[in-house]
Amino acid sequence: MNRTVQKLLNYETRNIMRKVLPFLLLALPVDISARKIYEVKDISGKIQVVVAVNDCNVTYSVVHEGDTMIAPSPISMRMTDGTVFGINARVKKSSRQTVKRM
Repeated sequence: MNRTVQKLLNYETRNIMRKVLPFLLLALPVDISARKIYEVKDISGKIQVVVAVNDCNVTYSVVHEGDTMIAPSPISMRMTDGTVFGINARVKKSSRQTVKRM
């Protein structure tokens, strides 16, 4: 893969994560008993972010046209008061939405 394409993919991935991550973090600290998988795709369908929530942790991965750009990686956030979001997380509610515009 040439450097220009790789830079473009890195930019697109970071851009999507900036838009998607805040919404994903809002859904974390709630109730779940088994592994749940959530998928977010960009409007073209080329980039897919997969978030998996289980009893222990939350992981995310990024796939571009079938190629894994970021392998499943744990994600969490530690607040200044010591609270950790993303460890022993539970999903309280989720909803499905399709957006066909940018």
